[in-house]
Amino acid sequence: MSAKSARKTGSPERRIESIDDFLGFLREHSKYKVVLYRGQQCDWPLVPKIARNQPEDDTEEAMLQDFKTQSVPLLNVAPAHDNDWDWLAIAQHHGMATRLLDWTDNPLVALWFAVRKPPVGDSDGTVWVLVPNDKHRKKIDSHYSPFEVQAVIAFQPTPVSPRIKVQSGWLTTQPLQADYWMDAMSQMQNVLTKLIIPAKSFWSLRFVLDQLGNNASVLFPDLDGLCEHITWTHSVLPDENGNLRCDKGVWVRVSAPNGDGGK
Repeated sequence: MSAKSARKTGSPERRIESIDDFLGFLREHSKYKVVLYRGQQCDWPLVPKIARNQPEDDTEEAMLQDFKTQSVPLLNVAPAHDNDWDWLAIAQHHGMATRLLDWTDNPLVALWFAVRKPPVGDSDGTVWVLVPNDKHRKKIDSHYSPFEVQAVIAFQPTPVSPRIKVQSGWLTTQPLQADYWMDAMSQMQNVLTKLIIPAKSFWSLRFVLDQLGNNASVLFPDLDGLCEHITWTHSVLPDENGNLRCDKGVWVRVSAPNGDGGK
């Protein structure tokens, strides 16, 4: 284990050091119809951003009302005013603190988000795996408020932006009570699995995922994503240093534990 290994939770854990390890896990879980994944650079608790800010009781709804009022001139198409689910999804997508957490049903996308950047020190990353049962999946509409949920709910949002579509995006929402950690909820421990991604494996997984079509230019289909990918292609991140050499202007791996190839 690395010096800063993952937190222990009540959910099953598995260590993933290579793409083969990851694909092996996926093969074992292919029987499930819906499986969601969330990649994290560090082993952070599953806590929505709004909960990290310790909001007052009416903070969320006040923030959403401000967003509805002020964002309309900036949106190509605005949701129906009473559809708080779509409004929250857009706000979440653009960085506002909400009670939502981002997930995907594409496991390679989640793994890329975990290893997209170098590890923080020697801390391991994580990919959380959620197999939602019927209790966690609910048809959402304007008659059911996201602020009234009493349990963890997973839902597929309206693709209000190209990023949500290409990232195969899903969202979860949960009640904001004294204990905000989804991974600490006893009723969630049998539907969550934590995959531990060692810090030393970030750089090699990043390369393989790029070869499999998972990179910033694909998952952020706009100029920001294109520029991030071009920058990465022509540079060396700190955890890649020593593992690459420049061959005729192209960075290639000195060692390739998961297959040959360059950026």
